Amino acid sequence: MTVFQETLQHISVGQVQRSGRLSVFPLLSSVSTIADYTLLDSAQAEGLATVSEISEGGSVPELLLDNACELSLFLLDGEELLGAKQNRIVNLSLLVPGGTKQTIPVSCVEAGRWNYDSEAFKSSDRTFFASGRARKSADVTGHMGTSGSRRTDQGAVWEDVSFALSDFKVASETSAVSALYDSQSGSLDEFEQAFAITEGQVGAVFAIDGEVRGMELFDASSTWQALMPKVLRSYAIDALRADRLDTPMGDSADAQPELAAREFLDRVASAHVERFDALGEGSDLRVVEDNLSGGGLFAKDRIVHLCAFAMDADSSTRQRQQAMELDF
Repeated sequence: MTVFQETLQHISVGQVQRSGRLSVFPLLSSVSTIADYTLLDSAQAEGLATVSEISEGGSVPELLLDNACELSLFLLDGEELLGAKQNRIVNLSLLVPGGTKQTIPVSCVEAGRWNYDSEAFKSSDRTFFASGRARKSADVTGHMGTSGSRRTDQGAVWEDVSFALSDFKVASETSAVSALYDSQSGSLDEFEQAFAITEGQVGAVFAIDGEVRGMELFDASSTWQALMPKVLRSYAIDALRADRLDTPMGDSADAQPELAAREFLDRVASAHVERFDALGEGSDLRVVEDNLSGGGLFAKDRIVHLCAFAMDADSSTRQRQQAMELDF
């Protein structure tokens, strides 16, 4: 039995919740886990964590995290960091030991700025939109398999941001994805208020117009409670984008909706996984499977975080091929 199978066998699918085009299927765990780590928001609020450029000159794909906490610090895949020379997103989830500094792999989501607007970065209330995270995850997996790098195709990330800004008709002098989220802040707040956290919930499967787009799973319900708004906003943006593009609404989620979510979990559980030593604590588990992208962080004898995304066949194959062709 694989580590994904061992983890997901303890997960059940709760009652679906819906708002607009977005459906959220709560993932409930029969195993109770205490989060023995801290999160970036909490650590920064206490002045115990600093994220900065790797040097005065900076390096687009790298930042430096200084964790002065006693506990390990968890960074979430796709989490947006604001400030310094340009806004970035975290390329994959990391667990950085207490009292250490760690170089972290990131991607730029603000192509038109390369100058300081603050000395350090601050955490945000969101992750990168889910469709962009899907492609990013495929790129990271491809690079890890060929060169050991956790980099993305930076040009593809900028392209994703540019297309999204265009679809929402949002102007940004620096091509910042933050401008998109700011423009939709009211709608995103409404989505957050529409979805309640269920007792024992540790994650969710997300569907838009009846099609499952991805899943997010954490080891502890307290972690999900803290990070749910960030994750939810990434899928809500894609749901709002479908509205903007006037995509026909599907009805496949109306018949046995929990079955579709369960089937997606089964696909993730049976996916081929490659294991790599993590940059911080534990191991990176990367999904290598047609029509799926994503990965998990295994540390402290358990899956701390697992995310997976549905990709169409052409997209997933193209992304894996592109990643393997890049020379880093």
